[in-house]
Amino acid sequence: MVTELFEYYEAELTYYSQVSKENKITSTIVLIVVFVLFLLCQYFVFFTNQYLFELWGFGILFVGLLFIQFLNLKTIENKFPDIYISQWRWDYRKFNDLILVKLSNKLEETNPNLDLLQNQIEKNINKEKTSFILQTSIFAGLFLPLWSAFVSQIMEIAAENFLNLSIKFTIFTVLIFGLAITGNYFSDVRYTLFTDYKKWSKLNDLITEYRLLKKV
Repeated sequence: MVTELFEYYEAELTYYSQVSKENKITSTIVLIVVFVLFLLCQYFVFFTNQYLFELWGFGILFVGLLFIQFLNLKTIENKFPDIYISQWRWDYRKFNDLILVKLSNKLEETNPNLDLLQNQIEKNINKEKTSFILQTSIFAGLFLPLWSAFVSQIMEIAAENFLNLSIKFTIFTVLIFGLAITGNYFSDVRYTLFTDYKKWSKLNDLITEYRLLKKV
């Protein structure tokens, strides 16, 4: 029952399954094209010292990520018009309510022992938690020093020219802003790359929310 419910959660109750999956092929193509163009821009920067290419590279990256987010929001507009707010906004709480309704129907259909169910889910959470922390720590430990060294080197080179320094600062600011906007997409990627810890935790939270609403 636990495995069946988890598979149902993955197939029906996640942002990825309901939204991002609809644009999986297009999003993958966009990411590949954006990545190739970004690398080409870096290649031209390296061999020509024309920092305009780097600005173009990060601009392409930013636009590509925004386009993927735009596709997801169009999917929300078509599938869930009640939670769509505007071209770049949607109501997460209403989306969560829709997910909760689907889970409620599933639980009422199967009628499991909720105490035993949550106990088993919590065991899976604890099992996955160690792996999640370990893999996240390894990734952060490897990536952050490289990113820090890269930014430091870029800023050191750019510091020789105030205009270049200003351009670099603007590029990194825009990139961070773009990553923040496309957070939902990257959370899906993170769940895929690492463990199922977050999924189990979210499923458990939904069941708890269901029990509070139904007082069971």
